[in-house]
Amino acid sequence: MTARIRAALGCALALILMTGAPALLAQDATPAAGPSILEAYGAARPSGDAAGVGALYTEDATREDAPAWTFSGVHPAAGREAPFRGASTPELTGGLISAERDYYDRPEMLAQIETASATPAP
Repeated sequence: MTARIRAALGCALALILMTGAPALLAQDATPAAGPSILEAYGAARPSGDAAGVGALYTEDATREDAPAWTFSGVHPAAGREAPFRGASTPELTGGLISAERDYYDRPEMLAQIETASATPAP
C-alpha cells in the first residue's frame, strides 16, 4: 500500500471517528450478526447460492443494489487514459431519473489521474 493511500485512509478514519459516524464493520453495526452469519454470507454470495443467501435474510428484509461501472477518460494534458470505478443509485419519477447519487473509489480515481498527469504521452 502506498504512503499516499495509507495517509488518505488514515484521514478518512480520523474524520469518521471525530464525527461519530456509524460503525464501518457489519459486525459492529449489527452486533447480532456474528462471525458465523458473515462467513455464511461471504461463502454463499460469490458462489451464486441464491437459496443460501436468501436463508440469511429476514422475511421483511429490504435490499438495494447499485450498478457498478468503470469510468474511462483521457487526461487532457497528458493524453493518457485515467480509468476508475464507481457505482450509481438513480431514483425514478414517472419513468425518468429524478435524482442520482454517484459513489467513486476516490483513492483509485486520484491515483489514476496523478499517474496519467505524471506520464506524458509519447
